[in-house]
Amino acid sequence: MYQFFVEEEQVHSDSISITGGDVNHIKNVLRMKNGEKIRVSSKSGQAYFCHISSILDDEVIAAIDSADETGTELDNHIVLYQGLPKGDKMELIIQKAVELGVSEIVPVAMKNCVVKLDEKKAAKKLQRWQAIAESAAKQSKRTVIPTVKQPVTYKEALKIASELDITLVPYENERGMDATREIMGQLKAGQTIGVVVGPEGGFAPEEIALVDEHATMHRISLGRRILRTVSLMPSDLALNCRNVCREYYDLIDNRSAYVNKLQGELRMAFPQYLGIFSKVTINTSLTLLETYTSPSAFLKVDKQEIIDIIKSTARFGLTYAQNKYNAIIQAATHANQFGYIIDSNIKRIRLYISFIR
Repeated sequence: MYQFFVEEEQVHSDSISITGGDVNHIKNVLRMKNGEKIRVSSKSGQAYFCHISSILDDEVIAAIDSADETGTELDNHIVLYQGLPKGDKMELIIQKAVELGVSEIVPVAMKNCVVKLDEKKAAKKLQRWQAIAESAAKQSKRTVIPTVKQPVTYKEALKIASELDITLVPYENERGMDATREIMGQLKAGQTIGVVVGPEGGFAPEEIALVDEHATMHRISLGRRILRTVSLMPSDLALNCRNVCREYYDLIDNRSAYVNKLQGELRMAFPQYLGIFSKVTINTSLTLLETYTSPSAFLKVDKQEIIDIIKSTARFGLTYAQNKYNAIIQAATHANQFGYIIDSNIKRIRLYISFIR
């Protein structure tokens, strides 16, 4: 069920008016029809189960079937203060943080940050980051769109975070999980929680020293190993968020190497497949390769089965799925005649996909 967000004034007693860019998305991308079910959330956090009753040129009317009483939001308001990472890693951090339930994300300029954002660059990045947060909120069925704030300095971040009920600062030189468990055990529903995560280079000593000046801030350990601490980490969302953000620094760097390996295997075994999708690593492409892998397997399977996978993963409608299916069959036929694939190719392709995912 697709998720959309609207302003409070767009919600009426028995219907919701959807306007703006979502109208084009519903009409021309998703190609939805009257009667199809959707979930709509207002800015206040109230969500509704609806069905489309009317699709107009610049507006979609959704009739309210029922209110979503259970909701998807956490009991705590969690703010992630993220040291600016290199490249586009911040985009992935925002996506995963939103999916985990974080309420706000504050980019922080720290001493060991490689990235330096001036006012013009920051404004452009912020627009992009907020769009990613909205997209992730839709995908994960959040009832509110988390806010990505303007980048701040480290001192400004600590000043803001000091106003929260408690702030956790995972630090690689901190020792002892007992203290961490004790702090986590004291967290209560309704509290505001901050999590401060350093950049790739970690915290500078003087930055960590400033943490001790605030009574509500606590340095914590996540175990004896740096980054790879999944088995030792308490099952709390704030620490889950930190682990995902820091772990992805390493995973993204490794991922690009396996993408290159996957492309190399496909150039030999299934060359034309590389040109079917905008990227071979998009979800639809990887799902199809995981399921069938070899050109002969694609040719043997029922047409509708492939189309259903494309529709469910790409969500661009039947016409898109049929066009991609035709391209895949053409590529598979060509590879069957002129390509060369053996069992080890298939195993390596699936292995690389598992690493990429």
